[in-house]
Amino acid sequence: LARKMSRQINKTLPTAAETLTAAINRWAQSIKPALATLCENVAVAFSNMAAGLREESEAVEND
Repeated sequence: LARKMSRQINKTLPTAAETLTAAINRWAQSIKPALATLCENVAVAFSNMAAGLREESEAVEND
């Protein structure tokens, strides 16, 4: 029985690994647009923060 189960695992393991790899690749591809949007929004937030800090710094210098 152990030998039979071992043969069955050896037959199905490569297919299972390929299926899992394909699923992970599809997931990674589907999340890329969301990650890009997140990065863009973070960049805008930092840009706005930098502009605010720059304005405050200039206001202090001008007083």
